[in-house]
Amino acid sequence: MRNCLDGNVFLTDEISRAVRRSSFKNPNTLEAALQAEAWMYRFAAGVCWAEPRLINIPANRVQTSEWVFPSGQESAAYLLQMWLKGYELDLNALDSVNASSCHVEMALPLKQQGRPEPVTGGTNGVA
Repeated sequence: MRNCLDGNVFLTDEISRAVRRSSFKNPNTLEAALQAEAWMYRFAAGVCWAEPRLINIPANRVQTSEWVFPSGQESAAYLLQMWLKGYELDLNALDSVNASSCHVEMALPLKQQGRPEPVTGGTNGVA
């Protein structure tokens, strides 16, 4: 999707005008609405990496709009419990992810804050 909101950088004036002209209810419907504004970029030069430098791990569903995109099964309750128990995302584990797009379906690599050993994945329930 050309006008997705996952790490793309837009000129403030251009995206502000496009958003004001759009009708949307949530980030997913905004992305769909922005496709009507794709004409703005028809002849524009752009820059991108050969491989993604930013990834989105859709580990849980945070909205229920008509947009259907694969997402993980981690509940908000499970993620909150892990955070309250002192776990955080293991950013070093993400260095070895071989991503072919900005969306990567994978178990969240978690580690205890301040400790090097990771804990992979959850149980979709409170641990």
